[in-house]
This record gives sequence, structure tokens and C-alpha cells, in this order.
Amino acid sequence: MAPAFADIPNAKITFDMVCHPSFPPPSATAEEVAAFIECAIDETNECPLYYGICEVPLLSDAGAALLGARTAPLIGKGGAGVGSMHNYGTDILELFPVLAKELGERLAPLFAVLYRPAGAPLPNLHMYSAHCIAYGDGPTREKALKLHVDASLFTATICVRATPDLRGTALVFHGQKALQHPEFERMQAQYTLARKRGGVDVKNGEDARNHVQKLPRAGHALLHLGAHPHRTQPWEAGERHSWVLWWHGSERGGGAADGEGRP
Repeated sequence: MAPAFADIPNAKITFDMVCHPSFPPPSATAEEVAAFIECAIDETNECPLYYGICEVPLLSDAGAALLGARTAPLIGKGGAGVGSMHNYGTDILELFPVLAKELGERLAPLFAVLYRPAGAPLPNLHMYSAHCIAYGDGPTREKALKLHVDASLFTATICVRATPDLRGTALVFHGQKALQHPEFERMQAQYTLARKRGGVDVKNGEDARNHVQKLPRAGHALLHLGAHPHRTQPWEAGERHSWVLWWHGSERGGGAADGEGRP
């Protein structure tokens, strides 16, 4: 943990303290946000926009280390009932109220660029749920999540900790949820050939050509539609801690499928 952060209470941590230096400021225009997304695509060289998923750098190395260290001892404490598909959760809105609110505000413009339906404006986005889920060994760690959809319009999975020995826990997205992103056509052509070369997921009896697997990296966020079916691979070794945020297009809760799970 960076010494500058040592004495800051969780409730007073702000996004500016932990954000990646390239992340767009609040004053960024839609064009500047789109340019940031383009750079993220170029740097990862694997962001599968063809499948409706986008990965972007969100936290600095020091920021991710801070949040990983602060979150680890809180897993399973605070926020009973934050998830219906996992056994243990941590309510980030309760424990990191300022940071959670700012994450909701700062990530919303990215969804507006990525997922604006047919050029129409998105509704006012409201981040109404934020929690942490931890994969690993031990009584308060998850081992896997079954196939599900989220009770949200949009979801962000933010990895705050991934140990070097991590194996398993990758998110597997089923099918495609097309983006309205300007680079979609280019990405579509790029991934069509890859899909044609795909095989069959014998274990699950499904066509692997319609699946894409993403292992969240520390400090990065995966953005996707809540209605995009996904699951996690079984945990094998190491640990991964991720903050999961949900947005709706109004001030009210509810969702795509009440009681569904969280990645």
C-alpha cells in the first residue's frame, strides 16, 4: 500500500486518489471518451468488442493495491444479502461510499459511448448496487458462479486484486451483445475468422465459437450489458477480488431478472 494512503479511512477514499492516469476527467467530451476507449482496445489487443465486452484501465497500480488491501479483510462483512448466487459479499456502497458514488458517475460516460442504441440517447444512468466478490481458498471465498444474467442495464467488473498464482475464475460470456461503438464493424470482421476457427466446448455441450473468455486484470474494468449471459470458470488456485457495479436507467432498482446473480 502506498504510504500516502495509509491513514485515509475507507469512507474518504475518492476516485481521483486511485484512478488510472489515462482515465478521462469529468470534463471529457464524448469524443475524448471514445479516444480513450480506442487506446484501451489498441493496448490490450484482445478486447472482444465483437462479443459486446470492453476492457479499460481504471485504477493506477497503487490504487488497485490500496483497494485490494482494504477489501481483503472485509470480505463477507457488511451488506448481508448483497448477492443471491454467491455465499459471501461485501457492500461497497456501505464501506466506500464516496468512491462508489464517483465510480458510478465516472464510468457512465463510457457506457454512453459504447452502448448507445442506434444513436439514441441513453436514459439517465444510476449506479444502484456495488459489491465485492472474492474467489480463492477458505471459508469466505467463492469457487465459481453458474451461468446467469445481472439485474442491471449495465455492469462493470473491476478487479482490485489478482495474485500471481491465480488459475481459474475467468468470466465466460455466452453469445454476442452487439455494440454501437464506431469500431464495431472492424472488430466484427476481425473476430469472424476467429469464431469460424473455434471448437466445441465438449464439457458443457455447447458451441465454443459463441463464447468469449476474459480474466479480469488488476486495475482494469470489464464493461458489458447486464443481460449478457455469463459465468465464471471454477477456481483452481490463487485469489481474485473484484468490485461489481450495476447501473439502471432510472433512480429505481429492480432488474432484468430479480434474484439473478453477480459475477
